[in-house]
Formats: sequence, C-alpha cells, structure tokens
Amino acid sequence: MQPKAAGGAPSSTRVKFWGVRGSIPTPGPATVRYGGNTSCVEVRADGQIIILDAGTGLRPLGLELVAEFDHQPLELTLLLTHTHWDHIQGLPFFLPVYKPQNHLRILGYEGARHALDNVLTKQMESPFFPIGLREVPGNVRIEELKELSFRIGPVRVEACFAITATTARRRVRPRIRRLLSMLKSRNSK
Repeated sequence: MQPKAAGGAPSSTRVKFWGVRGSIPTPGPATVRYGGNTSCVEVRADGQIIILDAGTGLRPLGLELVAEFDHQPLELTLLLTHTHWDHIQGLPFFLPVYKPQNHLRILGYEGARHALDNVLTKQMESPFFPIGLREVPGNVRIEELKELSFRIGPVRVEACFAITATTARRRVRPRIRRLLSMLKSRNSK
C-alpha cells in the first residue's frame, strides 16, 4: 500500500523523524523533546514510503504502519546510510517484516568490507535473535547498490559517500521538491 491523498492522487511529501540519536538509544523523560531512538526517518513522497536507516526508531514506525494500513499489503523501501549498529538495530523489531503480505526492499552499500546481506542477516542469527531474517514471514529483499543515482518508483535518489567510504548521504527528489538527508556520519562528530 502506498500513501494516497483524497481522490487517489499521490500524497504530498511528508517527513517524520522516528529516531535522531547517535550510538545509544536513550528514551525517557530527559529526551522527550527530540526523542531517544537511534536513526530512522520516514519519507512519504510520490506514492512511496521510503525509510532512511533502521535504528531503534524503526520499531515505533513499524507499529504505526501496521496500525495505519491494517491488513493491507505494504511496499516499503529502506535505505541504509551505513551498517553501524545504531543504524540497523531496529530491523529485528520491525513489525511489517512479520506480516506475509508485506514487502521490504533494503538498499545500501557494502558494509565495511562485508556484504550488506551478510551484515543484516548475521545480526538476527542465533544466539543474537530467535528468528533469522531469512525466516521472517514478510518478503525481504536486500540489494547492494553500486550506483550513486537510482530511482524508487518516481522518486530519484542521489547518494554520495561522506567522511568514510561506507557512509552514504542521500538526496531524495520527489518530483520537483528536494529533501536532503544528511544523516550524520559516525566520524563527523
């Protein structure tokens, strides 16, 4: 399911930050203003639901998507800037991958000399997690990107490497508008 505005036209661009913290999630009263989850941004543009990073903010996003779309199938795209733990640790807790009608396409670049597929599946192997990524009922497809410019439906995405060779920044261009995703690099502190 893709977001639609009244009359069936694609919705306007919407961005929601589900996680903005660095390395360690810190939910609680002291972080209410900006939130305590690690990197996760939802972008809805031109009928697409695009997720930037899979930090701990991915869990509440998943709960919201399942509640919003009920039992309708979801077509989701997850763009990973890099595979540091705080950018992928929400994936095992993302409810849509546990629903067989849903499709999650994960796009990213090589994970620090380890194949993207290998990094993501290893974090959900025993003894770290009770169900493997290949065993979830949802349809998960992992694609390692080679090009810096690509499309997600009608949305054009331009990536560049920042600071390290394994950290990608992306510009998502829904129609004419520009949204610059400058998720911080682990080394830019």
